[in-house]
Amino acid sequence: MLILDDIPSIRGIRHDRRIHRSVTWPVVDKAEQRRALQQAGSSLGELDYGLLARHGFWDESEQEPIHLLVSRPQVRVFNKNVHVRVIAEQLPAGSLLRVEPGLYCLSPGYAAIRYLAGRSFAMSFMLLMELLGTYTLSPDATIPIDRGGIWPDWRAEGRSSNEENDQEESETAELEAAVIEQIHNKCDPALTPAQLKRFIKTATGNRAHPLRQAAKYVAKGSRSPAESLLYGMFYLPHAYGGFNCRALKGGIILNHRINFSPRASHVASGMPYAICDAYIPAASTDMEYNGIVHELENSRIHDDKRNNGMQAMGIRVLAINREQMRDIPALEAIAQSLFKYAHTRFRYQIQGYRPRQESLLNGLRAAIGLPPA
Repeated sequence: MLILDDIPSIRGIRHDRRIHRSVTWPVVDKAEQRRALQQAGSSLGELDYGLLARHGFWDESEQEPIHLLVSRPQVRVFNKNVHVRVIAEQLPAGSLLRVEPGLYCLSPGYAAIRYLAGRSFAMSFMLLMELLGTYTLSPDATIPIDRGGIWPDWRAEGRSSNEENDQEESETAELEAAVIEQIHNKCDPALTPAQLKRFIKTATGNRAHPLRQAAKYVAKGSRSPAESLLYGMFYLPHAYGGFNCRALKGGIILNHRINFSPRASHVASGMPYAICDAYIPAASTDMEYNGIVHELENSRIHDDKRNNGMQAMGIRVLAINREQMRDIPALEAIAQSLFKYAHTRFRYQIQGYRPRQESLLNGLRAAIGLPPA
């Protein structure tokens, strides 16, 4: 009986969401959960690496030990290939998923609680946004991000020492253009707000403080890492480095549907509605992240029709490109405009806000494998 702990569980959940567009493994009841924990072992002889790799929990190339959960110190092993944690108390209800008979992993809510203990506010915010959202990062991103690296990092792939600087600069630019979108897959949410609220109650102690704080501000429904990044920068309070749009009446609503009137639909060439990336009701404004896909000809035509329909509905559209998402003064100017449209004064409530903004932006970027801005 094996129970995979935090890092492999996060990796496996991402794998399952990518392959099946949802988490397909069932949550076990209290009786099976208690029995699995009592019988859980960590013997090297019990590990079927092929099985673990097939379900996305492990990849040989990453040289990462298998993280296991057991209930008794007696079954611990001391081996560089296995990392065992002992948990004597009963797990919260709904903590385990049955992958197949004898193999369990942590449920998304409990995996997040276990994995994020001791990690940063920004890391906690972005992982929770992913689990609540309709996208998943690749399982291959889990370890590089956990180690503070860039993913995917093309610069690490077999570069010879005598290459010209312009080639390196060109590759860096290509990397930036590609990863700002961050490779992700569409899927169903892995976690509901109610489930998150229930599991957060079990996150106690100082190590879980950043996680508990992040859980107060996350939202459901994000469709991409870029949307989560945009939401974090504009929604979070000044104390965390955000622009505090949560203070505006109605805050920010992700992926809000605007049904077009007949006139607006005609203006939009028959388009019946539009989905806003980030809708600010108080400012009657839609913030749209325009990444690489929007630079394509067909996408530009679609965006023009959509934006015409939005304007006919009296809703402003602010398009934010990938360069602006790395430019804090540009983001600040956009935030000031939002407050102006909402007939509210934009004013910082703290001193030393710029270093906090830089720290937040780069923390959110690092949490999805992006290089610093």
